[in-house]
Amino acid sequence: MRRRPKDLDLPRQPGGPARATVQGRDGAGRRATFDLYLISESVPTSASAAQVSAAAARRTTGTRVCEQCGARPELPCTKVESWLLCPA
Repeated sequence: MRRRPKDLDLPRQPGGPARATVQGRDGAGRRATFDLYLISESVPTSASAAQVSAAAARRTTGTRVCEQCGARPELPCTKVESWLLCPA
């Protein structure tokens, strides 16, 4: 059954059994294994709509955008001689 994310009551906490695992890299660049859950089996968090919108505002404030490639890197582009080096 497919659902649109806007139809779900987000944010949610993982619930039910893990349906799959994915191997990848975490935020620090280390290899990690992540459990995947069905959104329909997850439970809504106690965060209010105001808290969710405030978190979204904090997340988008000060977002960097590379002028050359359009990437959104966490670190600013480094100036090397006369050109910029994008960390992305």
